[in-house]
Amino acid sequence: MPYQDLEVNRLGAVMTIRLNRPERLNALRRATFIELIDAFVMAERENEVSVVVLTGSGRAFCAGADLSELANALHRTDTPTQSPEGVEYLKHVQDLTRVIISHKKITIAAINQIAVGFGAEIPLACNMRVMASDASITFPETTRGLCHTNGTYYLLPRLIGVSRTQHILFSGQPVLAADALQMGLVTAIYETSGFPSSVQAFANQLSERSPLSIARVKGAFISDVQDSLENSLKYETEGMLEALAGDDLREGIAAYHEKRVPNFTKRQST
Repeated sequence: MPYQDLEVNRLGAVMTIRLNRPERLNALRRATFIELIDAFVMAERENEVSVVVLTGSGRAFCAGADLSELANALHRTDTPTQSPEGVEYLKHVQDLTRVIISHKKITIAAINQIAVGFGAEIPLACNMRVMASDASITFPETTRGLCHTNGTYYLLPRLIGVSRTQHILFSGQPVLAADALQMGLVTAIYETSGFPSSVQAFANQLSERSPLSIARVKGAFISDVQDSLENSLKYETEGMLEALAGDDLREGIAAYHEKRVPNFTKRQST
């Protein structure tokens, strides 16, 4: 589908999905969520794509919801559960979280500048978050009379712990890049001036990893593996048997001995 709110391009095995409403600081409207879902689904289906990067254009990663549209969707005389517009709006919000969480490719949120509201919440569903050195992340819902969405209450405590989560969500204050790195909310900070190229270089490195191994790591966090040690041990056994019977291990060992980058065979997504 043609996109109005996104710019999507692929360089090698890395697909970049760029929020592209710079005049609105990449604020998200319902149409943007629909386009984002479509773009992530498309990336999953493309065999040549190994890594998907979500980032923003201009002076923001994402300034959150398009508040004018949100108000029109949710401000009704009837109750929210009786508002078809509100229910439909929130369905797209939640479906995007589901699509990213279950995605078969490595997903990276590259927070190039301010990330607010939805813009802070959506990256939580990605496998990794990296940040420009002068960027910030803000969950301002308590200052606006809103409820957090996109699985925030489930995802954020698993990244930074319950105490820090409550501090951030209650206060609604911006989290600067250095603090986000220290608490584990992001895993890397890159200088703003070279941010896009640094993210691309990192994504390129990840795209060279074994598809079989990546699939196993991904599966470990979107299944019941985290529920118990026994589930984890069973999953590891299945994965090792699959690896020992596959071509990736032979290629990985050969590349190690020959002191070269492995050339793993791409696999069709299923």
